[in-house]
Amino acid sequence: MGRFFGKATELHQTEAGIPGYIWRCTHFRTRDQHLKLDNTYHRWDKRPKILYGTKTCECHPGEDWNCRCWAEPSLGDEEGVKKWKDEWTAQALDLTLSETNTSIQIENPLSRAQIVESIRSVNSVLNIQPKIDRHKFKFLPIERSHPDFARASGFYEPSTGAIYIKSGIENAQTQIVHEIFHKLDSEILFRAGYKGHQIAEAAELMQAIRNTSSFRNLVFAKPLNPGALRDWSELSRESEWIARVFEQFIAEETNDSKLKKQIQTRGMRFSKVRGYGIYLSKKELEIVLPLMRDFLERTGLLR
Repeated sequence: MGRFFGKATELHQTEAGIPGYIWRCTHFRTRDQHLKLDNTYHRWDKRPKILYGTKTCECHPGEDWNCRCWAEPSLGDEEGVKKWKDEWTAQALDLTLSETNTSIQIENPLSRAQIVESIRSVNSVLNIQPKIDRHKFKFLPIERSHPDFARASGFYEPSTGAIYIKSGIENAQTQIVHEIFHKLDSEILFRAGYKGHQIAEAAELMQAIRNTSSFRNLVFAKPLNPGALRDWSELSRESEWIARVFEQFIAEETNDSKLKKQIQTRGMRFSKVRGYGIYLSKKELEIVLPLMRDFLERTGLLR
């Protein structure tokens, strides 16, 4: 159909109030990747993702180079039309502990054991395998590498891809799982300049989190004290909310009583000291956790 006619078709249909189309392939030279899309329904506001070898392409009919496919106007309720499932190339990360893919440069035996336990918990739920060195796990002690962050119990550093943990802290498993998600969010789920929680596949999940009373209560709990304001600003970020939901997701999926207890204790401590909650309630999780599962499944990370 060509790019010009493809764009003209999109504008003509959307201006007429037609929300989507059925992908049609009629040319004998149609590439194999596009043949998979034949007779599938799509919306004009979301391009389908097509796997080309190790890369993922997003396009409507006619937008791909020399594409002769065309878009048949559709309301999405036609019989016999197939449902398309986006294709992803999983940039991978091996969570299995070994000298070649995971480096734990923390000597404290308690911290090392908690890191191992956290990785195994995540690995039992997610399916990630490595391709490049930067995506491998590296755990370093905060006190040695970042003494200026001594008050923090852990953080992920985007510039190096490393996770820093304060040595010797009990009940640090929830913090480690939290930082693991930040790494996944910034590296493995990163798409076209956006972190994982910012991509289209996470939109429904993030909106569900924003709709919770817990999220809104934290937004309205903005303190005036400079020290408390700094903590609030960090905790109220959407990237922090989804990382905490990930903690709760792993705890539920693995039925890990220790991790559940740590999350409960940490949540109660913030409620008592700061006057606001930082985790979703059980009732809110009934809505949000299935969406987290769907998000991880659509991005190819769920086992």
